[in-house]
Amino acid sequence: MDTEKPENVLVSLRSAAMRKAWVTRKALAAAEAAWFEHPVCLCGCGETLVRHKSREKQRFFRIGHDAKLKSVAGKVLRHEADRAAIPEIAKVMKAHLAFLQKDSDLANVF
Repeated sequence: MDTEKPENVLVSLRSAAMRKAWVTRKALAAAEAAWFEHPVCLCGCGETLVRHKSREKQRFFRIGHDAKLKSVAGKVLRHEADRAAIPEIAKVMKAHLAFLQKDSDLANVF
C-alpha cells in the first residue's frame, strides 16, 4: 500500500498554497501593467489620464478625484457604503495610493 507520510502532505499543501499565491500575484502584476499602458482615473470615473514615460511620474487621478476615492473609502469604513463601491482597479493599485500609506484604517478597507 502507498501511504503518504504527514510530511509529504504538509509539503504538498504548502506548495499548493504558494502556487495559488503566485497565481494571484502574477494576475495583479498583469492588471497593474495593463493599467500603466492605458491609465484611467482610479476614482472610478473612467476618465483617461495622460500616459507618462516614467512609472514614477505617472498620475493616478484627475485633479481632485483622489478626494472622491478617499470619501468613498471613508463611507465604507463607517459602514455607509458597500465595499463594492470601491473600484477594482483602485484595489489593485492600492500600493501606489499615498493617502492609504498615511491612514492604516483606510488601507484596511481596500
